Amino acid sequence: EKMKSPHLEDIFSRTVPKKDEFFRTVFRETSFENSPTYYDYYGISTFSSMTDGNMHDWIKRILNIRHNIVYLSSFKNMDDRAYLEGLLGVRYIVTPKDGYEPVPFYKEVYTNEKYSLYENTHTVGLDMWFEEELPVEEIYTMIKPDMDLNLLHYAITEGDPVLPVGVPIRSEEIPLTDDVITYENVYYDGERIEFEEYGAVIFDIPNAYDESQVYLHSYMRPEDRLEFTQHVAGKKIFKSYESNPYVYYTNDWTWAINGNQAQIRWTSTEKAYEISDFYLSRVDLRDFEQVIKQRNKYNLENLNISGNHISGTIENKKQGILVLNIPYNKGWTAKNNGKPIEIQRMNGFLSGIVLEPGTNELSFHFRSRGFNAGLTITLLTLGSLLAFDVWRRRRRPEWLQGDSEVIAPIVPLEDSVFIENNPIKSTENLIKTKATPFEADKDAPKVRYADQNYTLFTDLDPENEQDPTDETNEQDIGNKE
Repeated sequence: EKMKSPHLEDIFSRTVPKKDEFFRTVFRETSFENSPTYYDYYGISTFSSMTDGNMHDWIKRILNIRHNIVYLSSFKNMDDRAYLEGLLGVRYIVTPKDGYEPVPFYKEVYTNEKYSLYENTHTVGLDMWFEEELPVEEIYTMIKPDMDLNLLHYAITEGDPVLPVGVPIRSEEIPLTDDVITYENVYYDGERIEFEEYGAVIFDIPNAYDESQVYLHSYMRPEDRLEFTQHVAGKKIFKSYESNPYVYYTNDWTWAINGNQAQIRWTSTEKAYEISDFYLSRVDLRDFEQVIKQRNKYNLENLNISGNHISGTIENKKQGILVLNIPYNKGWTAKNNGKPIEIQRMNGFLSGIVLEPGTNELSFHFRSRGFNAGLTITLLTLGSLLAFDVWRRRRRPEWLQGDSEVIAPIVPLEDSVFIENNPIKSTENLIKTKATPFEADKDAPKVRYADQNYTLFTDLDPENEQDPTDETNEQDIGNKE
């Protein structure tokens, strides 16, 4: 109901791609994970149940994307990490009008009473072209800002290399010297940090400049294992107590802050924490535009995106890897010039194919891995039910043949007449009900017992049954019933 806002409809009507284009939109209102589905745009927020385990692992653990609340159930954007947004083809940012300042190459292009729309003109689309690669094992050894850099600079592969292997790109380390870091009511000894009342850690960033981002990272775990909240440069993280089953188990914290801030302030709930892997690093964004141009060296032409089918043509003069901006899933199949081609997992959680020089007419089709199995099980189940129904009808006694419905042994006495104090003396006079279509049939079940609500029928001969109204047998009959 909250998403049925005329202000949101106004904004998102400007961010829906056509069938021949692909770009993503970041919505910084983090309580609306479903907004991409509702407004029909490509986003970067969803519930975890919509993704597979591999992507979940990359977003939550390996890349360690910051979210306001640490829990299992959803993904909420990329925390403004410019190189990751570049990798995923983010063109637009939608944000409440709250003084938000994006990285420099986003420009405000529209605003209404409640929301602002920012556009990045340096972006990739559905596909990215790479002529060098790095093995994924290299990524696993890197700090978080270096991961972001290399994921956009190289095709990250999991098998034997087919392209030249590149040289890893590194961010700029900012040593935590006394002229950079100051502790106010905070005690730190290298393995333990304690925030007291009004405690804060102050970072003075040397040579701050606009086209950069500073990454602050730490492994920090409260000694009491209870909930806590951190704040850094206007951003926050809340984590509940560790035994909470809805909390994602992590104690790694990565913050991306615009590099034009000369001073960064970090606070946390007043308590003591274990701490390690504590560093500050800067990512230079001044070559971001050039990196995007390299990824767009060859692109799919005549692109058509329709539901679970994608097609297009690419003319490349060199061998390379085309990485698609869609999560890797074994349900995808691909053809190149009409022949099947292998789709590989690239750059952690995306899909990629190796292409030889020439004109490549590509088509991609998605079918859920469980679709065929589910369809087979459904058809078998329906066939079994049909066969059972035929078998059951053939085995009916004569009094149930025909169009009458199957009657439960206990039948509600709807529209019936009940004769008090005479529960079984005379079936004919006892009950007249629309729920007994076999009253006149001599082979029909006999009334065994009746009360004001139900009739109990039996196939046994009442003449051989003891009368349940016989007081001498009442307890015994009750036990048998």
